[in-house]
Amino acid sequence: MPFLGRSASMSIGAVRLALKMDVPICFCVVTRDKNNTNHRLVIEKPFELTKTTNTSKDITDNLVQVTNVMGKYVSKFPQEYMWFYKIWKYSKQSTVVILSDGKIGHERQSQSVVRMLAKALAQRNIKLDSNVIKIVYKSKAASKTHSFLSSIIPAWISQGHLDYLKMFLTPDSYLKVVQAKADFVVSCGSSVAGLNYHFAKDHCAKAIAVLRPGISSLSVFDSVILPLHDKPNFKSTPKNVVFTKGSPNLITKEYLQEQSERLLNRYSHLKSKMRFKIGVFIGGDSANVYLSIKQMRVFVNQIKDIARQMNADILLTTSRRTPKSIESLLFRELKKDKHCPLMIQANQEDVPEAVGGMMGLSDLLIVSGDSLSMISEAASSGKKTIVFKPMGREILIKDSNKHESFAIKLHDKGYIFSTDVKHIGQTISNIIMSKIQTRKLDDNKVIFEALKHVI
Repeated sequence: MPFLGRSASMSIGAVRLALKMDVPICFCVVTRDKNNTNHRLVIEKPFELTKTTNTSKDITDNLVQVTNVMGKYVSKFPQEYMWFYKIWKYSKQSTVVILSDGKIGHERQSQSVVRMLAKALAQRNIKLDSNVIKIVYKSKAASKTHSFLSSIIPAWISQGHLDYLKMFLTPDSYLKVVQAKADFVVSCGSSVAGLNYHFAKDHCAKAIAVLRPGISSLSVFDSVILPLHDKPNFKSTPKNVVFTKGSPNLITKEYLQEQSERLLNRYSHLKSKMRFKIGVFIGGDSANVYLSIKQMRVFVNQIKDIARQMNADILLTTSRRTPKSIESLLFRELKKDKHCPLMIQANQEDVPEAVGGMMGLSDLLIVSGDSLSMISEAASSGKKTIVFKPMGREILIKDSNKHESFAIKLHDKGYIFSTDVKHIGQTISNIIMSKIQTRKLDDNKVIFEALKHVI
């Protein structure tokens, strides 16, 4: 039954009895005055019930009238009814809010978790609606200050008082947060982890974090999903923490098929290209690693040579992090090359299906090793995958090993081939000649089981 914007359970006894006895229904409600010293009894005008030969429909139609009036009073006097009447809180409909820090990779990881959450709820015949809220802080200082405060202040203190967020969030972001309703809250990344904790507590919702939640304690979340590359040194693993081999992602056989069809509809000339396809995914600079012009010149020469030798097609996309200098280099070298029927510049073109579509259409994937989430997506595709090493920043060489060690671990376990740009061509030749197939990375079952415990 629709009630307060969602589907809810309602008692039908009164309506069924009124229809049977052919009598009207009087809706009565008791409210308190402003001082909570007196009670006021309100008796609504009698409902003239609709009665036909279809009893089941009559019950539903008449119950809608009653619940509309009830909804009016609950909205007007929430303190009187929200916590005492529970039957209508049990719903076949749930809502999840994704708190996004604006990073596409993080948002896609959150979406993959939501997909598994929807699957788990579907087993209980519960439909899940999702809402993505982009969190924008007024400044970096505001972001860091809020992260710190949210880690030391218990959420029960801010419960019912989220207006404090005005100090930290932009007006638009603040309004979206306070107007949202949630049964589950999902976030990815440290900058929104603290907000996840406080927002979920305010709604009595389940809080789910992906990646390490910064300085926030792991114990405040109902579930924390940690890729092994993000693993802290635990003496013993907390019960609410689940480890995955790679970053959570949306890649499945069905997803790749759907995205491939969308990409073909957008670029219809690809339908006639029946040659072996090499999908190339170029990232960009991050805090600890980067792609250099010199490195990318070597890469371009390697990929062009092997495409000519194999008479293969190159499908290439950059990312929003790709430096303009590298995009320009790739454009000059590949845009008019007959072996490159598709090149997407992410900073200039918005093609949502680019990644999934190209992975679905390609026979072999090449990924720059600067993005852990992109490596995970490629390894999850079931396609032969090569990851080439980015350049490491010497001043942070210890931290930059995170990317290299992740690629090496996946290489050792057979999920990808890890190499440098000088050996891209030879690696492709070896894979094709020896008919080598990489293993498919799949963390969905682990995430699914963890979320079943949450709900």
